[in-house]
Amino acid sequence: MNNYSPGLLEDFRPVEAKEKDYFFAEIASGEVSPLPTKEDRSKWRNHPISSQDGSSACVAFATAKARAIKEFNKTGVWVNLAERDIYNRRINFPGEGMIFQDACNIVKKTGVTLEELMPSENMGEVFMNNRSDRTIITESAALAYRWPSYVTLPLSFDGIANLLAKGEPVVLGFSFSYKEWTDIPEVLLESTTIRHAVCAVDAFVYMGVPYILIEDSWGPTFGFEGRRLISEAFFYKRCFTATHFPTLEVKPDGYKPRHLFKNPLQFIAISTVGHISNPKLNNKQHGEVVILQDVLKYEGFMPTNIPSTGYYGAITASAVLKFQQKYKVDTAATLIALKGQFVGPKTRSELNKRYS
Repeated sequence: MNNYSPGLLEDFRPVEAKEKDYFFAEIASGEVSPLPTKEDRSKWRNHPISSQDGSSACVAFATAKARAIKEFNKTGVWVNLAERDIYNRRINFPGEGMIFQDACNIVKKTGVTLEELMPSENMGEVFMNNRSDRTIITESAALAYRWPSYVTLPLSFDGIANLLAKGEPVVLGFSFSYKEWTDIPEVLLESTTIRHAVCAVDAFVYMGVPYILIEDSWGPTFGFEGRRLISEAFFYKRCFTATHFPTLEVKPDGYKPRHLFKNPLQFIAISTVGHISNPKLNNKQHGEVVILQDVLKYEGFMPTNIPSTGYYGAITASAVLKFQQKYKVDTAATLIALKGQFVGPKTRSELNKRYS
């Protein structure tokens, strides 16, 4: 078993917390397009390179970078966000490092404040744990930089590269040995000692080879001025987690579905499914879940800017619970206990009364 340096930690949350995670299988079909060719390095996407200065705050740095990119894509203005505001809110404080989902939930709930208000660049571990300058002003500024959602991606090089080529940032987690982490990392050893989070910002073909471009918080003196090219071979050997930050919009949907629901429908854990192409989804439940999701969109409980995939995950469960609570299909305590993870006879009866 490897002994990793602090940084990106194993997900230590209980099962109940993990069941609330959103997964890419629930919001997309996973279609991919050919990558562009970028032989000229000046054409690579380029953002300010941060430095964590030996701290274990790589997850906070990668997450803040992703949030800043989302803001830049929306407004055209680059905003320097304070990684320390994320890092010293971690649930394992004052222990070193943090988990991805913790950082994402922090930004989802409280946002992240400005670097000018809580300086984080080139600060070591001790200073990154300093909370003394957090004020009402810093917390108010942070609220402008919340995000509504994040999803865990399947570990598909092509799928992730396709998102990156469209300008969407993706936070990746790698395990590697120090000697492997070069300009273009290669697998050199069997054992790995470092677990590190980075923000991937682009994907393209360079010198005839497809790559994912990452911007590393080890600073601008490493790699291609702080950037590294991740090959498909290195990705599949060393990448173990990926997170994407879609915008999920709930808008009125004028189309009213019609369907007679006949089967019990239930939440499927991603550990059982893997991704949307898994054969376990190609069954009777899959087809009815598609229509269920259409109904939930019509009700205003499900994001309308994503396809109805037929995967009954956390997004659908949350919407089902809202439907059940709205129409009081059971006692409040029973519905809370079920967490929207089951569509049984009472819920089907309510659905059929309104949509058959």
